[in-house]
Amino acid sequence: MKEDSAAARRTKRNFQLALMELVHERGFHAVTIKELVEKTEYNRTTFYLYYHDKYELSESLLREKLTGLEVAVGTSYYSGQLVDTKEMGHESFSLLTYIRKERLFFDLLFVPDTLPGLLHAFPETIERIYDEQFSFQTIDHQPVNMKIFKRYMANGLYGLIREWIQSGYAKDENEFIQDLIDLTRTHIASYTFFGQTKKNQDL
Repeated sequence: MKEDSAAARRTKRNFQLALMELVHERGFHAVTIKELVEKTEYNRTTFYLYYHDKYELSESLLREKLTGLEVAVGTSYYSGQLVDTKEMGHESFSLLTYIRKERLFFDLLFVPDTLPGLLHAFPETIERIYDEQFSFQTIDHQPVNMKIFKRYMANGLYGLIREWIQSGYAKDENEFIQDLIDLTRTHIASYTFFGQTKKNQDL
């Protein structure tokens, strides 16, 4: 079986899904390879064809979902796009749609014995998104240490997203996005997106 074949991708997704479900049920450290293969209806040989152990499976799941988060941010932009915050639309926070779609993964934030590294990797990913994909112009061109400013913004966004997830996504997504847009407009005049997106590929 080829590593990049459709069958291989499907097998990996099934193992990832099984891991997420079992971690929700029992916690990461209680999950066994036996349970993973039984839940997916594969065998141990198939598991070890792709993963050395459950830690490697967990790392691949973490990497894939958080990479997906980084990609989701740019779905509404093209690289080099300048956005006036007065003209921001709800698509500006498309990462929230991704988080809700992948809620089985992001809900793992609140499992006591969760995936190793998740509690650090998620906020670090948001900070990296701000640091690497965006530049900002403050209101009235107020001078600011931009590195600290981006960290402040990233951690603020992470905290609000974390509360939203913990609430069971109680606030309507569009209402939550509007709150974020209103907050953004209080201290940012415009921003430029520098990430690579599907829009670039379509140009």
